[in-house]
Amino acid sequence: MAEKKRFVNPYNFIPFEGNINDKRISRETAYAKKSELLSGWLVVELTTRTPLIIPDGAHPKYWDIEKKEYINGEDEVKCRKNDIHKEYDFF
Repeated sequence: MAEKKRFVNPYNFIPFEGNINDKRISRETAYAKKSELLSGWLVVELTTRTPLIIPDGAHPKYWDIEKKEYINGEDEVKCRKNDIHKEYDFF
């Protein structure tokens, strides 16, 4: 009879002490003390080693496959149909 192999996950989870829900706080509570927040920017140089495509996700276009025309993306009822294709321009 062949021995049954046991599956072992390649990762381990660290257990939380107590109840994790006790540690969750709302964003309003987390950012209430605005004087303690840090703000700024980083200047970086990015060197890609493979081709990189960055879509403009803030301004999608909606193509109606049935009508073969672009439609107004703000009309959410139309955009939820299965025959609508979302397109993105590239930066």
